[in-house]
Amino acid sequence: MAIRANIPWVLGDNTYTYTAIAGAGGILRETDIIAAFGDGAVRSLNRSDDGTRGILRRYEIRNRSGRGPRGYAVMFDENFPLAQWVRALARKLADLHPLLIQDNMPKEIPPPPPRRSEDRNARRRRKALV
Repeated sequence: MAIRANIPWVLGDNTYTYTAIAGAGGILRETDIIAAFGDGAVRSLNRSDDGTRGILRRYEIRNRSGRGPRGYAVMFDENFPLAQWVRALARKLADLHPLLIQDNMPKEIPPPPPRRSEDRNARRRRKALV
C-alpha cells in the first residue's frame, strides 16, 4: 500500500491501523482490518509488550445474517487517558492520507466501556493522605 508507507509513524507501529479506524468513524470490524492489512495488523493491536494496550478496545458484534460466529469490532477506548488526542491525531492523518478500506460495520451501538480498575497502590496512597 503506497499510501500506508506515506503515513508518518507518530503513533508507533499501529499508526496506519489507528488511521483506518479513525477514518471509518472510530469503529471498524476486525475482519475489515484483516482484509485490508492482513492478520498481523490485528495481532499487533493485541500485543501487550509495546504499550499499545488500552488505546483501543475490542467488543463482540452480531453478524449480518444472525448465524455463524460473532465478529469483533475495534474502537478507541474512551477510558484511555489520552484518547481524545490520539483519536484527533488519527482522524487528521485519515484526512491527509485516506486509506481505502471497506467498512462493513453493522449499525449497532457499542457497549459502554468497562470501568478501569484502580491501581491498589493508588488507593493506599490516597488513604494515607487522608
